[in-house]
Amino acid sequence: MKQIIFLLALSVVIMGCQSTEPAGGIGVKADSLAVGSYPQIVALEGLSKVLVAGAPVVSPPTIKPMYVSVPLRSVHKSTLNVQYRFEFSDVQGRPLRSQQGWHFTTLEPQMQAILEAGAMSLSAVSWRLQIRPAR
Repeated sequence: MKQIIFLLALSVVIMGCQSTEPAGGIGVKADSLAVGSYPQIVALEGLSKVLVAGAPVVSPPTIKPMYVSVPLRSVHKSTLNVQYRFEFSDVQGRPLRSQQGWHFTTLEPQMQAILEAGAMSLSAVSWRLQIRPAR
């Protein structure tokens, strides 16, 4: 009888110590969008409906640090005040530690503006531009 009680108590202790956490972490699903599929130019908070971008001009890989120019035009009827920032990444897709902050610009209706930035590190190999309404 003592052996049965001991085994029962041992099984309760063992079962109580097992983790019920799923193998992938708590509440985080895998991203179905491949990293290479993320857009390089991201317009936030409804700006994607009123902004159009031309072909970006990126410095050749032999020129370091990387420098990017993006032609941008507002198709909105009135002037837009926006902020933008370029984020540069290394060969493994990791954001570089030294990044520039948000820049302010005014976009006049139907007038092209050139948003430009240079990486602050020689290891930059890719970039992303984020645009949001000015704050």
